[in-house]
Amino acid sequence: MFSTRFQFVEEEFAHLSEKRWIVFNAETPQQIAALKHLSLSVHQTFAPSVLSLQSAGFNVVQSVSMDYDVAVVLLPKAKALARHLIVTALQCTPGGLVIIDGQKDAGIDPILKDLRKRTSLGGTVSKAHGKIAWFTGDVALPDYVDTPKLLEDGFQTSAGVFSADAADPASQLLLSVLPNLNGVVADLGAGWGYLTRKLNDMPTKRVIAVEADSRALDMAKVNVPAANVEFVWADATGWRSNDALDTVVMNPPFHNFGKADPEIGVAFMKSAAGSLKPQGDCYIVANRHLPYEQPLSELFQNVSEVIKDNRFKVLYASKPKRKV
Repeated sequence: MFSTRFQFVEEEFAHLSEKRWIVFNAETPQQIAALKHLSLSVHQTFAPSVLSLQSAGFNVVQSVSMDYDVAVVLLPKAKALARHLIVTALQCTPGGLVIIDGQKDAGIDPILKDLRKRTSLGGTVSKAHGKIAWFTGDVALPDYVDTPKLLEDGFQTSAGVFSADAADPASQLLLSVLPNLNGVVADLGAGWGYLTRKLNDMPTKRVIAVEADSRALDMAKVNVPAANVEFVWADATGWRSNDALDTVVMNPPFHNFGKADPEIGVAFMKSAAGSLKPQGDCYIVANRHLPYEQPLSELFQNVSEVIKDNRFKVLYASKPKRKV
């Protein structure tokens, strides 16, 4: 769908093909295939998408400067993140062109309605269940700038990270049943560091926070400024620890680009089983309907349910059967 509209972009702005372009929030190479021939950078902070885009030959960056002539923003569904990306695109293309592209179900219409109050849009094109619009010049969007959100206990989050408004209730349930852990512990899918800080408060020797979203990991570094915490930007589904771990805790996602995918959680479990000591153990919180008991029993000698409420369950597994 994005690629269909980008064929129009490529034709409409062919006179800018020699300029410097940047695309924000492309998740797959297929979305922006029509733009690949351009002098193009892609801003992306999610590790699996970064690897996919780099493998397809795109130049991928996590930070930007005022070096571009054209910016394209693929709107995410999170409103605050969408606004943040738009103002970032504006800042990195001084006097240049900013193109906004989004699906109707991702909130493109309210964004365009708001922008029309602030600037003159150069055009709006509807294609493939979405819209493209663009504007040029300096536009004042101070309320679009992302500022850290302060939560309880001094935690900070940023726009678009998972559970940005409060600690995820599943992680809170997991924390409520964790024993006082020690040794070397990994937090897979650490997010902005809620569990990581709690683990660091225990008599742990070292905590490894593994997170795929570099923006969330940046917040975790702010929230857990401890020398014995190691922050790793990586996709936990393929990560393995260099040192054998005593314990792994996880609250794995089960959606991939908006679609349910419980296999992500299974891949997290395989990562844990492949990183733990022979006597190591693992604590997993998940939606109670997810069928994780069977894959856990294939990976660990001991599997049990610790607690369950009307939404979530915490599972405990110990003694990995083999390295995975």
